[in-house]
Amino acid sequence: MHEPDNQPDRQPDRQPDTPATNPYQAPTATTAAPDDELLAGRGTRLAAVLIDAVIQMAVVIPIMWVTGAWAQAMSGQAALNMEFAITWFLVGEAAFLAVQGWLLFTRQQTIGKMLLNIRIVGMQDSRVPPGRLYGARYLLFHLMAQVPLFNLVLLVDALMIFRRDRRCLHDLIAGTQVVDAPAGS
Repeated sequence: MHEPDNQPDRQPDRQPDTPATNPYQAPTATTAAPDDELLAGRGTRLAAVLIDAVIQMAVVIPIMWVTGAWAQAMSGQAALNMEFAITWFLVGEAAFLAVQGWLLFTRQQTIGKMLLNIRIVGMQDSRVPPGRLYGARYLLFHLMAQVPLFNLVLLVDALMIFRRDRRCLHDLIAGTQVVDAPAGS
């Protein structure tokens, strides 16, 4: 006959439930959260856009002034004139590429981004092809700005900066994000 010993009953050490030990446990997934230290700040991105806009106006408005297009636009003579709109859209895009193109295609920065030490990178590869960099991030949205009511997409684009990953609509379409860049990079 077995005599009970005076030792309290010892339970074997219990291991935490894992899929290997508990077949009924729900699967878990680890998602990669954006690295907040790497992403450019919302205020910094806004400041870079404002710098770029001032530079663009400083280039285009004098051209419009010299050609008489400024007076025509201010007098209302250019309202609903498709030829005027297309001409100045093309002049604006040419000015954008002349001023920002080299930095955009070689360093993935605009002047505003360079001054504030931020840059555009791809989500899969840090280098973004020039067609996607300019076409999806800039040209597409510049075109949308010309279409009444459809240009409201630009408001949605800007408001998307408040997402956790700080990617706007143009970032999602182009597969890019804006990150802090060490000075001189």
